[in-house]
Amino acid sequence: MMQRFAETSAANSRGDRFARLRRSSSDSRRIGHAIFALWLTLALGLSPGSRCHGQQDALDAAFAALLTYDWGTPDHVLVPIEVAIVTSRDRADERHALEARLLTVLNGDAPRAAKSYVCRKLRQLGTADSVPSLSPLMRDAELSHMARSALEAIPGEEAAAALRDAATQLGGALQIGVVNSLGRRGDAASVPMLETLLVSPDPALARAAVAALAAIESPAAVQAVLAGRESATPELRPAVADACLTIANRFLRAGQLDQAAAILRPLETSDAEHVRWAALQGLVRAEPSAAHDRLRKALATENARIRLAAGELIRQEADESLVNQLAESLSALPEQGQICLLAALRQSPLPSVRSAALEVAQSPNVGLRAAAIRALTGAGKPADVPVLLKYATDTDKTVRDAAQATLVALPEPAVNQALLDSLQAASAPRQVAIIGVLVARQAPDLPSMLLRLAESPDESVRLESLKALESLARPEHADKLVSILGRTPQGRVREAAERAVWRSCSQIEDPAKSIEPVLIPLRDADSARRAALLPALGRLGGERALEIVTKARDDRDKSVRDAAVRALCN
Repeated sequence: MMQRFAETSAANSRGDRFARLRRSSSDSRRIGHAIFALWLTLALGLSPGSRCHGQQDALDAAFAALLTYDWGTPDHVLVPIEVAIVTSRDRADERHALEARLLTVLNGDAPRAAKSYVCRKLRQLGTADSVPSLSPLMRDAELSHMARSALEAIPGEEAAAALRDAATQLGGALQIGVVNSLGRRGDAASVPMLETLLVSPDPALARAAVAALAAIESPAAVQAVLAGRESATPELRPAVADACLTIANRFLRAGQLDQAAAILRPLETSDAEHVRWAALQGLVRAEPSAAHDRLRKALATENARIRLAAGELIRQEADESLVNQLAESLSALPEQGQICLLAALRQSPLPSVRSAALEVAQSPNVGLRAAAIRALTGAGKPADVPVLLKYATDTDKTVRDAAQATLVALPEPAVNQALLDSLQAASAPRQVAIIGVLVARQAPDLPSMLLRLAESPDESVRLESLKALESLARPEHADKLVSILGRTPQGRVREAAERAVWRSCSQIEDPAKSIEPVLIPLRDADSARRAALLPALGRLGGERALEIVTKARDDRDKSVRDAAVRALCN
């Protein structure tokens, strides 16, 4: 994140952005050409450097086509050039010959599209020989970016010197583009010139210069950026801050923690929120001994985004020692800071987190109480089940949801037994909560327990149990479920029982026998039970079931006739 914040807008001048857009529009096409070139090379059995008479003719034709190549020309005409570049990668003489032919096109009157193509190829194989031809193009508004791109990639002092010269001779967007190129090239020799541009009256140029200095890995470049912190105009200060972050991040990656910390400390009080956050992130890494105090201060701030950023940093970076320190100081934070810290520690398994969360869970503040309950997700133990069950039936939905989600997520298998142990003496609302948690935890041997609870005197418990059995019932549970269904009055509970019966019977391997668990008790059932069982029979279907249901439409009992109609609808 620090690196993301540190990326400066100066490196994205308007000229560069438009040029990149033009270049990116043909990226996929160029990649396709390269892949095709490689495929053609392999298909023809060519080895690097080999070229038969036919390929030479094709290459000559491609260069002839390049002389008039323009936007809209089919790109396949240039494929032989791509092939030649691929096959000559280990043959310096062939690459020099290709470079010379490309330069002939570049120095002639070819269309702009052709010259742009040549610049792209010179980025791949250009040498110092290309510099005299590329340098003048940096003055061309339409080709400047492509020429600079090639010069950036060409090794040697000649290319670097050409870029430095252009940076002192050009103006406006073209000059900014060259400054960007010097930064990307990491040209240490350009530091004195770039330093003079920091006081340019053009703010965009000054921003580009400071970004380029930040990208150059030399002590002089670093010193130039740091010196600019004091003298920078208000307009330039944000770019200087971003440049400092870039340099500090580089020191962090290199393990140079003291240097990184020295750069970051002054940024802790920056007016820019993202700079303060990036400085905090870097300093936590650079000075771990002071991480606790810095993070606690960030958590105590009234700025919600800084609090959230600190919490995310704790979640990603904090080691065991730091977590213990933060957990111990939890109660000293403002409520919003406590909520943020508890969220960050949610997955921690450390005992210190558990102790702190259990203490804060007694808070009268609903948001804080819910955050403390969620913080037990990683650190909670089976012994915490009774406390969590109390909150699982809290009057506040936020607290209820937090407790139930935490009970589901507790990692220890012994939590299942703790839930079962609490079931017998629990109130009906708590039993309903326990059933939901056990089902979500996919606890073993649930159907047997659910079948017992399906006969509870409390309707809500019966309903929750049967709803769970709708997805868990197996063929061996069919007889018990049919018995429950036959004794259940009409309503939501009966509908749930009916669906559970269908679930268990529909899994019987022999479809012809799937109705037997319902059919057998139906024969001797009284009218009330027949009315309860017939819809289940209709739900299971089949010719035999249809025959029985159809006959029941003529029953003397109205409830049976109504049930038969419903069964036919099923």
